[in-house]
Amino acid sequence: MIENRYSEIEAALQERIRGLVEDALGSADKPLKLSEIEDIALKVRARIGKEVTQALVAKQAPVGVPGPVCEECGQEMHYKGQKKRQVVSRSGEVTWERAYYYCERCRRGLFPPR
Repeated sequence: MIENRYSEIEAALQERIRGLVEDALGSADKPLKLSEIEDIALKVRARIGKEVTQALVAKQAPVGVPGPVCEECGQEMHYKGQKKRQVVSRSGEVTWERAYYYCERCRRGLFPPR
């Protein structure tokens, strides 16, 4: 089942990349200056980088830390499910989903490192 999800992510990513490349090549219907060609290529590179980054983030298996201890009071923190966060990466903004824990006593949350 997880393998199917990865195959679906890969197929969708390949389709988006194919579309970006087709759009870029369609821009060459008229004569372009080298600087215009470079601008198109750099935009495609940035979009593909962001798409690949997001796909790799999505492909990461959720990691749960069994009962982390609250740094404030030492009590066991409770798992509250997977939470999404927007993260600005070097490739652009991506959505990162990971385990979230909460201490009822201290009212503190924790996203354990991966």
